[in-house]
Amino acid sequence: MSAQCKILSYIEANPNEWHISGQLQLMDFKNEDGTRALPRTIVRRLQNLEENSLIAVTYKNRRTQYRAIPKEWRDRYIPVSMRGNA
Repeated sequence: MSAQCKILSYIEANPNEWHISGQLQLMDFKNEDGTRALPRTIVRRLQNLEENSLIAVTYKNRRTQYRAIPKEWRDRYIPVSMRGNA
């Protein structure tokens, strides 16, 4: 299982919580080859999951936080990269 799948599984296992990016980066997610995913790799995987509308992102108190999007809402979620600057 890829690090991205493991990250998504972890976030979906705790669907009512916002997960701080820094804490997720400290976790021991493994790549398919068994090596530990680096913090920057975890950030890229989080961004990819958000762009694919699998997790939501918010910025609160200078922290990036992620949360699972319920499956029935995923088609309505607009990724940050697609939003206009307000």
